[in-house]
Amino acid sequence: MRLLFNLKQLSLLLLTSGFAISHSLGSFPDVGHDRAIAQSVRILVPSIEESATPERIAAAIDRLKSSNPIDRLNAVRELVFYEKYATAALPHLIPLLKDTNPDIRAEAAITVGLIGESTAVPHLMPLLKDPSNPVRSSAARAVGKMGDASQAALLLLIAMLQEHDPQVRSSAIAGLGWMGQSAQVALPQIRLLLKDSDQQVVFSAAETLVRLGDHQRGLTRLIALLKAPDTNTRSRANLVLKEIKDPLIPAIPQLIPLLQDSDWFVRSTAAEVLETLGQPAKVAIPFLIPLLNDPNGWVRNPAVRTLSKVEEPAKFVTSFPF
Repeated sequence: MRLLFNLKQLSLLLLTSGFAISHSLGSFPDVGHDRAIAQSVRILVPSIEESATPERIAAAIDRLKSSNPIDRLNAVRELVFYEKYATAALPHLIPLLKDTNPDIRAEAAITVGLIGESTAVPHLMPLLKDPSNPVRSSAARAVGKMGDASQAALLLLIAMLQEHDPQVRSSAIAGLGWMGQSAQVALPQIRLLLKDSDQQVVFSAAETLVRLGDHQRGLTRLIALLKAPDTNTRSRANLVLKEIKDPLIPAIPQLIPLLQDSDWFVRSTAAEVLETLGQPAKVAIPFLIPLLNDPNGWVRNPAVRTLSKVEEPAKFVTSFPF
């Protein structure tokens, strides 16, 4: 099957869990929420996992040893796509965490984090103090994703919440969120970052509050981000909210007004989030019915799907504009 994306596009789309890939022009923005984007792309490119053959992985491992930094960098980027299938590459990736090229250190940390072997955590810890912002950012997410809840890791990530670079702050927040219950000691600092000047930091803080059990504050901010000025933030808030489900039920009254928003994207995303809740969204029926006549199909479609989950669809058939 012909791949529909080049390597750079795929590395952006397939990076699960919000890892930021560093490259020669800087750092890619944080993308998506956990598996959602990766799963979407795998529908379009189903051969990626199938291509993770021992021969391909062995070839990539050989290139990790190249004296050419571009070859090493491209080999690491290839292994990103293989994720857990690249476990055999782990012993060869560890040395690259000390590579003289910061781009290679950053992407090696990403790949090690995706492989998910906790034995790699001690090798990642020094990168939390790396002089490169993208390296520290990638290491924070990798350490957190592997669930390392050691006191040393907690203290370092909490200290990183005060970093000047917003990507580092955002990554430290995300890392703490993945650490689970032990990271609840950082809740007061994370709550303060809901007022951060950087939208990405605010998003990470809201998502992490939900992960750590502070549903009210986290959900209120995530719902507000459905009306963020940039589409990327709104899309990511939509993805996160659709995965939360049960804890979101008390926040339904906050979603209902968005069904009447002047922005079609906001109306659409609110309907999509309600769709994931099933019967509890029944209270929104009076506000969903008008959307069946919305001029935008991206609004009508989720409204139809949501109504079909909470009520007999035939009741509304006369309302359809088609």
